[in-house]
Amino acid sequence: MTAYLAFFLSQVILSLTRRSNYAAIFLFLIINLWFVGLHYEVGFDWVLYKDQFEEFSRLQPGEFYSAFSFFQQFYGHETGFLILSFLAAHILPTFEFYYLAVFAFFLVSIISLARTMASRNLIASFLFIHLFLLFTLEFSTLRQIVAISIFNIGLACFFNRRTYVAYSLMVSAAFFQVSALIYLFAFLASNRSNRKVLLYTAPVILFAVSLSFVSLLDVPFLTALGSMGVKLVWYFELREERFSPNVFEQVFFAMLFCLLASWSFYSIRKKPGLSASNKTVAKMIFVMCLLALAFFGINTIRNRIMYEIVILASLSAFVAETRLRSYLKTVLCGWGVVFLTVSLLKPSSFVYVPYQNYAIYEVFDLESDGQERQERLRHELANR
Repeated sequence: MTAYLAFFLSQVILSLTRRSNYAAIFLFLIINLWFVGLHYEVGFDWVLYKDQFEEFSRLQPGEFYSAFSFFQQFYGHETGFLILSFLAAHILPTFEFYYLAVFAFFLVSIISLARTMASRNLIASFLFIHLFLLFTLEFSTLRQIVAISIFNIGLACFFNRRTYVAYSLMVSAAFFQVSALIYLFAFLASNRSNRKVLLYTAPVILFAVSLSFVSLLDVPFLTALGSMGVKLVWYFELREERFSPNVFEQVFFAMLFCLLASWSFYSIRKKPGLSASNKTVAKMIFVMCLLALAFFGINTIRNRIMYEIVILASLSAFVAETRLRSYLKTVLCGWGVVFLTVSLLKPSSFVYVPYQNYAIYEVFDLESDGQERQERLRHELANR
């Protein structure tokens, strides 16, 4: 617990420095790469990705190519991510360096997007991002962090008027985690007039709401959806049985999305208007908040939408032209502190606490208890 408190205290202190203080920005990057990039065997999904990395490191290119279809079915991972993992396994010495490289890419993507949005306090924006995403996106979902990074670099390219590169990146993000298609849809809908945003979003909202009431295992058209249908079944039926949240969590997220949707709607309608790029971001937040509320019955999809909402809202909170900045900062800080506190205190927090760092454990030859934590997690989930 002490390590996490020290990390967040450092982020708070650095966020209070002047934005032109390059020494503070450099120190911020070093701390984040050290603490987040080199975290070691903590979180939920690292075992699967580490085992995959080690298996791929033993394969020759021909063996990987011939068994590619098997790996797609066995892991259920997207084509782009499997290829990336294979290449990383033959370039980098360990899985921990692979994650460090991915997290560095994530930092670059946020910095690129912040610059195009003219967000004035990168460190403070990241403080809000960490409150929500440290134990979710940053410590657990490797494919998602790759997809979000690619998508946000594409979004930055779009704001810099590099349209073809932008669309290529945003589409390719789905080849690393298919849920990035939701971000792409929100982006496409946000480029419509204010009145047409809801018109384009309404059918998807109705579909999402229907999934929350209908058991996907009984829906005939799933066979026609192929791997997408399999993923939906897994998200809805299998994962939700093990990770179903309580009523308080549902209310917590519903309130967060409603508050952020209200802010974005106000920002879109208020005159004089925002710049084209920041208006697009506000519309994207509005669309994704509606989708997140509509997917209330499929918590995994809701959380994947939440990741991008938090990133865009955190950057918007420090854009000079943003309306109701104090309101937005208060919502993100208040809900973020509650979310982080609950994450540290809930029964499954043992997968994160105590914190472990790869460099420290390697230098001092310490033994990780990551495998024991995962065994305990599987035992508790099996007994639910």
